[in-house]
Amino acid sequence: MISIAQISDLHVYPTDQQDRPYNTNASLQQTIHHLNARTRRPDMVLVTGDLANKGLAAEYEAAREILAGLEIPYYVIPGNHDDRETLRAAFHDHNYMASSDDFIQYTIDHLPLRLIGLDTVIPGSDEGMLCQERLDWLDDTLAGDPERPTLVFMHHPLLFSRLADAPPTSSKGKSFEQVIAGHRQVDRIICGHIHRAITREFAGTFVTLAPSTCYGFAYSREKQKTFTDHSEPPGYLVHYWSTETGVTTQSVMLPEAGAAGRSA
Repeated sequence: MISIAQISDLHVYPTDQQDRPYNTNASLQQTIHHLNARTRRPDMVLVTGDLANKGLAAEYEAAREILAGLEIPYYVIPGNHDDRETLRAAFHDHNYMASSDDFIQYTIDHLPLRLIGLDTVIPGSDEGMLCQERLDWLDDTLAGDPERPTLVFMHHPLLFSRLADAPPTSSKGKSFEQVIAGHRQVDRIICGHIHRAITREFAGTFVTLAPSTCYGFAYSREKQKTFTDHSEPPGYLVHYWSTETGVTTQSVMLPEAGAAGRSA
Protein backbone atom coordinates (compact mmCIF):
# COMPACT_ATOMS: atom_id res chain seq x y z
CA MET A 1 0.00 0.00 0.00
CA ILE A 2 1.12 3.54 -0.80
CA SER A 3 0.13 6.47 1.42
CA ILE A 4 0.37 10.08 0.26
CA ALA A 5 -0.38 13.04 2.52
CA GLN A 6 -1.73 16.23 0.98
CA ILE A 7 -1.34 19.63 2.58
CA SER A 8 -2.62 22.74 0.89
CA ASP A 9 -3.07 26.50 1.13
CA LEU A 10 -0.34 27.18 3.69
CA HIS A 11 -0.40 30.99 3.19
CA VAL A 12 2.92 31.44 4.98
CA TYR A 13 4.05 34.94 5.98
CA PRO A 14 7.62 36.21 6.56
CA THR A 15 8.88 35.15 9.98
CA ASP A 16 9.00 38.76 11.21
CA GLN A 17 5.30 39.36 10.52
CA GLN A 18 3.55 37.74 13.46
CA ASP A 19 1.15 40.58 14.33
CA ARG A 20 -1.84 39.33 12.36
CA PRO A 21 -5.19 37.89 13.44
CA TYR A 22 -4.28 34.33 12.45
CA ASN A 23 -0.75 32.92 12.49
CA THR A 24 -0.61 30.62 9.46
CA ASN A 25 3.02 29.72 10.17
CA ALA A 26 2.15 28.37 13.63
CA SER A 27 -0.71 26.23 12.33
CA LEU A 28 1.57 24.82 9.59
CA GLN A 29 4.19 23.93 12.19
CA GLN A 30 1.56 21.98 14.14
CA THR A 31 0.53 20.19 10.95
CA ILE A 32 4.14 19.18 10.25
CA HIS A 33 4.49 17.91 13.82
CA HIS A 34 1.34 15.81 13.44
CA LEU A 35 2.53 14.28 10.15
CA ASN A 36 5.91 13.37 11.64
CA ALA A 37 4.24 11.78 14.68
CA ARG A 38 1.95 9.44 12.72
CA THR A 39 2.41 5.77 13.60
CA ARG A 40 2.87 5.04 9.93
CA ARG A 41 4.28 8.03 8.16
CA PRO A 42 3.09 8.71 4.62
CA ASP A 43 5.48 7.80 1.82
CA MET A 44 5.44 11.41 0.61
CA VAL A 45 3.65 14.73 1.01
CA LEU A 46 2.12 16.70 -1.87
CA VAL A 47 1.83 20.45 -1.24
CA THR A 48 -0.95 21.60 -3.56
CA GLY A 49 -0.30 25.31 -3.85
CA ASP A 50 -0.52 28.65 -2.08
CA LEU A 51 2.65 28.08 -0.08
CA ALA A 52 3.04 31.86 0.18
CA ASN A 53 0.44 34.52 0.85
CA LYS A 54 1.76 37.12 -1.61
CA GLY A 55 4.45 35.24 -3.53
CA LEU A 56 7.30 37.05 -1.74
CA ALA A 57 10.81 35.66 -1.39
CA ALA A 58 10.66 36.15 2.39
CA GLU A 59 7.49 34.05 2.55
CA TYR A 60 9.12 31.18 0.67
CA GLU A 61 12.14 31.44 2.96
CA ALA A 62 9.81 31.01 5.93
CA ALA A 63 7.93 28.17 4.21
CA ARG A 64 11.17 26.33 3.48
CA GLU A 65 12.29 26.71 7.07
CA ILE A 66 9.05 25.21 8.37
CA LEU A 67 8.90 22.46 5.74
CA ALA A 68 12.49 21.52 6.57
CA GLY A 69 11.05 20.03 9.76
CA LEU A 70 9.04 17.56 7.70
CA GLU A 71 10.71 14.15 7.99
CA ILE A 72 9.00 12.91 4.81
CA PRO A 73 9.87 13.73 1.16
CA TYR A 74 7.62 16.42 -0.28
CA TYR A 75 6.74 17.92 -3.67
CA VAL A 76 5.15 21.28 -4.41
CA ILE A 77 3.05 22.89 -7.12
CA PRO A 78 2.01 26.56 -7.31
CA GLY A 79 -1.33 28.13 -6.44
CA ASN A 80 -2.84 31.51 -7.24
CA HIS A 81 -1.02 33.19 -4.33
CA ASP A 82 2.34 31.90 -5.55
CA ASP A 83 4.83 33.44 -7.96
CA ARG A 84 6.30 30.76 -10.21
CA GLU A 85 9.82 32.15 -10.58
CA THR A 86 10.18 33.14 -6.93
CA LEU A 87 8.92 29.69 -5.94
CA ARG A 88 11.41 28.02 -8.30
CA ALA A 89 14.26 30.12 -6.92
CA ALA A 90 13.37 29.31 -3.32
CA PHE A 91 13.13 25.56 -4.02
CA HIS A 92 16.02 25.47 -6.48
CA ASP A 93 17.21 22.12 -5.15
CA HIS A 94 13.89 20.47 -6.01
CA ASN A 95 15.05 19.22 -9.39
CA TYR A 96 11.59 18.30 -10.63
CA MET A 97 10.86 22.06 -10.82
CA ALA A 98 14.00 22.87 -12.80
CA SER A 99 12.30 22.69 -16.19
CA SER A 100 12.79 25.62 -18.57
CA ASP A 101 9.08 25.48 -19.44
CA ASP A 102 6.78 28.29 -18.42
CA PHE A 103 4.79 26.01 -16.12
CA ILE A 104 5.69 24.02 -13.01
CA GLN A 105 4.33 20.58 -13.84
CA TYR A 106 5.94 17.17 -13.75
CA THR A 107 5.49 13.45 -13.15
CA ILE A 108 6.58 11.28 -10.21
CA ASP A 109 7.21 7.86 -11.68
CA HIS A 110 9.03 5.78 -9.07
CA LEU A 111 5.88 4.32 -7.45
CA PRO A 112 3.31 1.81 -8.74
CA LEU A 113 0.86 4.74 -8.58
CA ARG A 114 1.91 7.42 -11.07
CA LEU A 115 1.59 11.05 -9.93
CA ILE A 116 1.13 14.01 -12.29
CA GLY A 117 1.42 17.56 -10.99
CA LEU A 118 -0.34 20.31 -12.97
CA ASP A 119 0.16 24.08 -12.96
CA THR A 120 -3.25 25.82 -13.04
CA VAL A 121 -2.01 29.35 -12.31
CA ILE A 122 -3.00 32.50 -14.21
CA PRO A 123 -0.45 35.14 -13.07
CA GLY A 124 -2.17 38.00 -11.25
CA SER A 125 -5.52 36.20 -10.96
CA ASP A 126 -7.22 34.15 -8.28
CA GLU A 127 -8.90 32.09 -11.00
CA GLY A 128 -7.24 29.00 -12.44
CA MET A 129 -7.14 27.41 -15.86
CA LEU A 130 -5.45 24.85 -18.06
CA CYS A 131 -4.62 26.45 -21.41
CA GLN A 132 -4.36 24.29 -24.51
CA GLU A 133 -0.59 23.90 -24.06
CA ARG A 134 -1.09 22.50 -20.58
CA LEU A 135 -4.03 20.33 -21.63
CA ASP A 136 -1.98 18.90 -24.51
CA TRP A 137 0.88 18.16 -22.12
CA LEU A 138 -1.50 16.35 -19.76
CA ASP A 139 -3.09 14.40 -22.60
CA ASP A 140 0.31 13.32 -23.97
CA THR A 141 1.65 12.48 -20.50
CA LEU A 142 -1.34 10.29 -19.68
CA ALA A 143 -1.10 8.60 -23.09
CA GLY A 144 2.54 7.77 -22.40
CA ASP A 145 1.66 5.28 -19.63
CA PRO A 146 -1.96 4.22 -20.14
CA GLU A 147 -1.92 1.08 -17.99
CA ARG A 148 -0.54 2.51 -14.75
CA PRO A 149 -3.02 3.85 -12.14
CA THR A 150 -2.55 7.62 -11.91
CA LEU A 151 -3.31 10.41 -9.46
CA VAL A 152 -3.40 13.98 -10.80
CA PHE A 153 -2.70 16.82 -8.36
CA MET A 154 -3.19 20.57 -8.86
CA HIS A 155 -4.30 23.67 -7.01
CA HIS A 156 -7.61 24.78 -8.55
CA PRO A 157 -10.63 22.44 -8.69
CA LEU A 158 -11.23 23.15 -12.36
CA LEU A 159 -14.70 22.52 -13.78
CA PHE A 160 -15.59 20.80 -10.57
CA SER A 161 -17.47 22.85 -8.03
CA ARG A 162 -20.07 25.58 -7.82
CA LEU A 163 -17.92 27.00 -5.05
CA ALA A 164 -15.89 28.80 -7.71
CA ASP A 165 -16.45 29.96 -11.28
CA ALA A 166 -15.31 27.57 -13.99
CA PRO A 167 -12.18 28.79 -15.79
CA PRO A 168 -12.14 29.80 -19.44
CA THR A 169 -11.45 26.95 -21.85
CA SER A 170 -9.84 26.92 -25.26
CA SER A 171 -11.98 26.56 -28.35
CA LYS A 172 -9.38 24.19 -29.82
CA GLY A 173 -8.66 20.62 -28.88
CA LYS A 174 -9.98 18.81 -25.82
CA SER A 175 -11.33 20.26 -22.61
CA PHE A 176 -9.97 19.18 -19.24
CA GLU A 177 -13.03 16.99 -18.74
CA GLN A 178 -12.51 15.34 -22.13
CA VAL A 179 -8.83 14.68 -21.41
CA ILE A 180 -9.59 13.02 -18.07
CA ALA A 181 -12.53 11.02 -19.47
CA GLY A 182 -10.29 9.74 -22.26
CA HIS A 183 -7.76 8.18 -19.86
CA ARG A 184 -9.41 5.61 -17.64
CA GLN A 185 -6.28 5.04 -15.56
CA VAL A 186 -6.88 8.32 -13.66
CA ASP A 187 -7.93 7.06 -10.24
CA ARG A 188 -8.24 10.44 -8.52
CA ILE A 189 -7.75 14.18 -9.02
CA ILE A 190 -6.76 16.11 -5.88
CA CYS A 191 -6.83 19.88 -5.42
CA GLY A 192 -6.82 22.67 -2.87
CA HIS A 193 -7.90 26.33 -3.14
CA ILE A 194 -11.31 26.08 -1.42
CA HIS A 195 -9.91 25.43 2.11
CA ARG A 196 -12.37 22.60 2.70
CA ALA A 197 -12.46 18.80 2.31
CA ILE A 198 -14.94 18.00 -0.47
CA THR A 199 -15.29 15.09 -2.93
CA ARG A 200 -17.48 14.56 -5.98
CA GLU A 201 -17.54 12.60 -9.23
CA PHE A 202 -15.98 14.11 -12.33
CA ALA A 203 -15.30 12.71 -15.82
CA GLY A 204 -15.50 9.09 -14.74
CA THR A 205 -13.31 9.50 -11.67
CA PHE A 206 -13.38 11.53 -8.44
CA VAL A 207 -12.07 14.96 -7.47
CA THR A 208 -11.08 15.51 -3.84
CA LEU A 209 -10.30 18.89 -2.28
CA ALA A 210 -8.08 19.26 0.77
CA PRO A 211 -8.65 21.54 3.75
CA SER A 212 -6.14 24.31 4.40
CA THR A 213 -3.39 24.02 6.99
CA CYS A 214 -4.61 27.39 8.32
CA TYR A 215 -8.28 28.50 8.28
CA GLY A 216 -11.32 27.13 6.50
CA PHE A 217 -13.84 28.86 4.26
CA ALA A 218 -17.58 28.68 4.90
CA TYR A 219 -19.33 26.26 2.58
CA SER A 220 -21.80 27.49 -0.04
CA ARG A 221 -23.52 25.52 -2.80
CA GLU A 222 -23.75 28.68 -4.88
CA LYS A 223 -21.07 30.34 -6.97
CA GLN A 224 -19.36 33.09 -5.04
CA LYS A 225 -16.52 35.48 -5.80
CA THR A 226 -15.33 35.77 -2.21
CA PHE A 227 -15.21 33.41 0.74
CA THR A 228 -15.77 34.01 4.42
CA ASP A 229 -13.51 32.52 7.07
CA HIS A 230 -15.04 29.72 9.09
CA SER A 231 -14.21 28.33 12.50
CA GLU A 232 -13.70 24.76 11.21
CA PRO A 233 -10.19 23.62 12.17
CA PRO A 234 -7.37 23.21 9.65
CA GLY A 235 -6.23 19.82 8.50
CA TYR A 236 -4.81 17.60 5.77
CA LEU A 237 -5.66 14.49 3.76
CA VAL A 238 -4.00 11.11 3.46
CA HIS A 239 -4.63 9.21 0.22
CA TYR A 240 -4.07 5.45 0.42
CA TRP A 241 -3.64 3.41 -2.75
CA SER A 242 -3.51 -0.32 -3.34
CA THR A 243 -4.18 -2.52 -6.36
CA GLU A 244 -7.23 -3.95 -4.60
CA THR A 245 -8.99 -0.72 -3.58
CA GLY A 246 -7.55 2.08 -5.70
CA VAL A 247 -7.42 5.44 -3.88
CA THR A 248 -9.10 5.78 -0.47
CA THR A 249 -8.88 9.12 1.35
CA GLN A 250 -8.74 9.93 5.06
CA SER A 251 -9.50 13.46 6.26
CA VAL A 252 -7.53 14.59 9.33
CA MET A 253 -8.72 17.70 11.17
CA LEU A 254 -6.36 19.43 13.61
CA PRO A 255 -8.01 21.57 16.31
CA GLU A 256 -4.57 21.98 17.90
CA ALA A 257 -3.26 23.60 14.73
CA GLY A 258 -6.20 25.99 14.74
CA ALA A 259 -5.55 26.86 18.39
CA ALA A 260 -1.87 27.48 17.61
CA GLY A 261 -2.80 29.82 14.77
CA ARG A 262 -5.22 31.81 16.92
CA SER A 263 -3.02 32.08 20.00
CA ALA A 264 0.47 32.62 18.54
